[in-house]
Amino acid sequence: MQLLQQKKLQKNAPEKKKIPLHWLFLPLLAHAGWGIYPVLARYLQTKEKLPSMSLLITGNGAVSIVAFLIVIKRRRFFTILKLKILPLLVFVTIVRVVTNLLSPKFTMAVNVQLMTLMSPLIVAVMNTAFLKEKLPPYTPHSIFFCTLGSVLMLLSSIIPFRLSVSSLDWVGIALAFASAVFLASYMVLVKKTLSDNPIKGEELLFFLTFPL
Repeated sequence: MQLLQQKKLQKNAPEKKKIPLHWLFLPLLAHAGWGIYPVLARYLQTKEKLPSMSLLITGNGAVSIVAFLIVIKRRRFFTILKLKILPLLVFVTIVRVVTNLLSPKFTMAVNVQLMTLMSPLIVAVMNTAFLKEKLPPYTPHSIFFCTLGSVLMLLSSIIPFRLSVSSLDWVGIALAFASAVFLASYMVLVKKTLSDNPIKGEELLFFLTFPL
């Protein structure tokens, strides 16, 4: 009888949806691009001597064109333009992108990435502070250990009473940290905008890339 009941329960149980492999590949690709970006940005600015603003325009130009076509096709241009939060969102995006682009020019890419990877932890704190969402379990512990690990890696080449980090390195690290904070602010603002208004992320993208 127990075997029959178990079989019935298995038949009535909802089937688990299988995630296609290509959807698992996309986040891996995105994360790889996120890791390569500081290295490539530093190489192009320091070795190839490409102007920072030229890189900015080139990178955002293509995205703006695609996003503009999406907005026009869906006839959402003026709807999004009327959003009160849009100027703040644009300002945060501009500061985040500029600081992210300039930081590898002053310090090593690994230092930039250490600061950038703190963004998810900053997002968790901002969500709690501004959106009143509960922190996931053990988040404070994660923030503490990640911050400690970043500091130790940055200061791993300490000479007694002297740091081997130059003043320009500190400028780059400060810019990278500011970029991480503004990236977290961007994520929180985008989440609030999309939840409060009947628009989609790809429609908002044009207004965030075109000003750059």
